[in-house]
Amino acid sequence: MRLKWMVVVVVSLMLTLAACNSIAPAPAAQTGTGAQAPKASDSFAQLATYEDPNKKFRIDAPASWRAQPQKLVQDNMKAATAFVGPEGFISVTQFDFGSVPAEPATVLVDSFLQVTGVRTFKNFKELARLPESNQTVWVEMEYLNGENRPIHNLTQLRIDGPRISLIAVNFDQSAWPRAVEISKQIIKSYVLLDNKSG
Repeated sequence: MRLKWMVVVVVSLMLTLAACNSIAPAPAAQTGTGAQAPKASDSFAQLATYEDPNKKFRIDAPASWRAQPQKLVQDNMKAATAFVGPEGFISVTQFDFGSVPAEPATVLVDSFLQVTGVRTFKNFKELARLPESNQTVWVEMEYLNGENRPIHNLTQLRIDGPRISLIAVNFDQSAWPRAVEISKQIIKSYVLLDNKSG
């Protein structure tokens, strides 16, 4: 089970990195680190509900961001979509292993971090980890992307029976203070629509 998980996580990270390197140049850095309300001009200020065309999931994403369904490259990958905007991107990936994983979410997310090499990204730092239950864990990270742009990431790994979902919200570091609450709202809005194995 763990080996299969490691293989699919690599695929998930590749989707995430591809989207991350395609976002527009970062605006000038802001001072202060506290959470702020989004500006009216922020592309993520307004959310709209997106439903996967194959009825696998539903999520609230920035209304102006482009949804980009990704190719399913493995049999156990059931959904993969990136949402790309000028200040960041969201990655939603869903897998099905045919049975409930034996490992809790905290172990699976550690496998994700280790096997993908995300910890080797320049200036990578895990800022916080919140295990919500054996089925759900949140991780907050920051790193430099391939263009040396600072990125702030909030990820949730969620187990729903045989389905495992990775929801990753990534923003330019300069936009993060205005995107903190929106990022949480996006992740909390995720709904698994199809939990049939296979």
